[in-house]
Amino acid sequence: MANKLFQSLTDKGKLSLAAVLSWILYDAANSFFQLGVGTLYFPLWIVQDMGLSELHYSWVVVFTQIIIILTAPVVGALLDKHHKKKWFLVYFTLQAVIFTALFGFGGLLFSIIFYVLAYLGMQLSQVIYDSYLVQVSTEKNRGLISGIGIAFGQVGYLVIILLLLPVVTKSGRGAAFLPIAFLFLMFALPALVFLKEKNRSIKTSVSIKYSVNRVLKTIRNLKKYPGTLRYYISRFFYSDAMHTVYFFLAIYFTSVFGFSDTEVQYLFAFLIIFSIIGGLLSAHLIDRLGVKKFQRTVLFFLVICLFSLALVKSRTLIIIFGILSGLIEGCIWSGDRIIITKLSPHNQLTEFFGLYAMLGRFASIIGPLIWGVTVHALAVFGTEISHRIAMGSLAVMALAALIIFLPLKIPD
Repeated sequence: MANKLFQSLTDKGKLSLAAVLSWILYDAANSFFQLGVGTLYFPLWIVQDMGLSELHYSWVVVFTQIIIILTAPVVGALLDKHHKKKWFLVYFTLQAVIFTALFGFGGLLFSIIFYVLAYLGMQLSQVIYDSYLVQVSTEKNRGLISGIGIAFGQVGYLVIILLLLPVVTKSGRGAAFLPIAFLFLMFALPALVFLKEKNRSIKTSVSIKYSVNRVLKTIRNLKKYPGTLRYYISRFFYSDAMHTVYFFLAIYFTSVFGFSDTEVQYLFAFLIIFSIIGGLLSAHLIDRLGVKKFQRTVLFFLVICLFSLALVKSRTLIIIFGILSGLIEGCIWSGDRIIITKLSPHNQLTEFFGLYAMLGRFASIIGPLIWGVTVHALAVFGTEISHRIAMGSLAVMALAALIIFLPLKIPD
């Protein structure tokens, strides 16, 4: 059994097992940050404990996302020509770790600055990490490696909740950040050691101006790369829907169905578990069905799930479709990264992952704005109707993504 797993992960010894496993562990490291800082502890701490208004916190988030939008593609282009890509992975990882550990030092203003720097470091390290997928996998096992990485990322969500719950209960939310920084570093460390820089025979001098111009040229000439522009547009719509639904799902459950905080926490635990299952299933299904058929099927079920969340009134059914959304979340990102590697020229892969990250950032700004405007504008019709229509708007986005995706041609 162990030998069979080794053969699958390394494609019969063609790949370094240490590099493969370290790449997978980095997904868990990112999850510690994304849940602990991006979703759970930092927002509550900065607003409720440090006294920053929710409006000002939203401005901080938008400002951070704009910086990432502007820098991620440039960094990607720069590193595609740079001979020390791994060292930039080390740098951005340590940037995220160090500034996360500094939350709370120097008061509110410095904590905001540290948050921006930490989040920027995490996102830019993610751009580099994603681009390593082609070096730690082959065409034969890329679906397996990507799917296991997603599953380990979901395990990271459960781990961080279980480990930090007693810490936060005893010492407050501010006590979460040092453990998050430590866990991030420990799980990222193998990748910083075992991922190797790809050998390059030609050295090239690269400037930031060159990188900016290259990104702009790539955006203008996306049509030269068959299917890439269509896929980026489709991805924008479904990532918009996915990011927004998880940002507001807890509010939706409490506002529309009257779930208690305890019920919401249990439900999210099940979402994470089924997302893990989705990541593991996708590893097998992508390699069996092919990535296009797999992603098309997942998008179809995403549309069904979101329309159902917007329309059903039964608490039992809403729990079922809520859990189904977790399964979909575990699947959709597995195929996502593989499609990018198939559509992008490999000598510009980091740059294309930078554009990929940029679209995700746009979606993380626009989606919540659409939700907020919808709920506010339709508040006169009542909380339930306004929230259901907001959820329906996400279903329409997912449907648009599916329609745009269907004609896409993806190389084998």
